[in-house]
Amino acid sequence: MIDPTATRENDPASHGMRSHVQESRRLSLLFTRKLRAAAVTSATVGVFLLVTATPASAANRTMWTNDGDPGGYVYFDPYGDIVIAHDSQNDGKDVHVTVWDETKDPDDFRYDLYTDGDYDGSNSSAEGSWGVPYDLAEGNCIKFRVRLVDENDHSVVVSGSTDYAQWRNNNTDPADCSSVE
Repeated sequence: MIDPTATRENDPASHGMRSHVQESRRLSLLFTRKLRAAAVTSATVGVFLLVTATPASAANRTMWTNDGDPGGYVYFDPYGDIVIAHDSQNDGKDVHVTVWDETKDPDDFRYDLYTDGDYDGSNSSAEGSWGVPYDLAEGNCIKFRVRLVDENDHSVVVSGSTDYAQWRNNNTDPADCSSVE
């Protein structure tokens, strides 16, 4: 008589062989699934970066005050004509930024920004969507001055803190335009 418990599935000799083949298939499928998932993830991340990256991401500029331990900076992003004056120290000083358009009339004053506060992290900003004078002409050379001033009297400039830069208002490449005066 045939023993019903002695089937091929319960046979230790055939079970070991089958288990090895099944394990190989399982690992192969797992590897294939992980490879596909990695490819999908990479493609998704690539598309996400393409969609979220703007031309401005590589085009912005920053210039710090010229003192020994810079107390602030001006940030310029031509995509949207965004200008930010940032105070980076709690030192009783404010950051003063002046913006000029240099292309048609040298030193054509546009506006001033002052941080308001004597603490680290204070910002003052402007953007082109606010209209004149904040909407800067595309392609023009824009001159920036950044400096520290006394928080109680903005006419008192911290000696040695002033710095200048001229950047082209170009959404993809705000190259220096220091030859324009």
